[in-house]
Amino acid sequence: MKVMMDVIALKDIYSACKTFVSKEETILKTIQLSLQGKICTAYALDNYKLIAVSVPYKEGDEGIMHIPIIKLPKSGEVIITDEKNEITFDFHDNKQTVRKYEGKFPEKPETFFPKKEPILKIGFNPKKIRDALDGFLGEERVELNFISPLDGCIIKGTNKKALVLPMKLNQ
Repeated sequence: MKVMMDVIALKDIYSACKTFVSKEETILKTIQLSLQGKICTAYALDNYKLIAVSVPYKEGDEGIMHIPIIKLPKSGEVIITDEKNEITFDFHDNKQTVRKYEGKFPEKPETFFPKKEPILKIGFNPKKIRDALDGFLGEERVELNFISPLDGCIIKGTNKKALVLPMKLNQ
């Protein structure tokens, strides 16, 4: 199986997925690429979180492949080839081949996302949410409370709390 895409598109995938791949040496350390109709939907998950990101690809086969995160050049195109026991990244002026991880990636990760319409939609700047959560590093868990679209999110830990104010959603 083969796919060609811009390195910028692969960087978008890596950027979104890097904190979602497992740290363990398993198939979950890879990103699943689902290739269909010139759209590549990438899924990454560990045991607690899942992300899906879609980018266009130029040409290639339709199907599924699992790729690791590797160092990428600044720009250009890449041809990713899924062979029997390895994945090859061809950047035209250099190639990198990596051994495939063994194991089974969860089937149809897109089905993990709830299909129900949300009862409350609130917009946030992702950097502000991340900054607020950084104040809770070391906590075993935090509680997220959403009161209304105008009140934002209250994050509660063992002995601290934070408020992140919402942003207007473009509807």
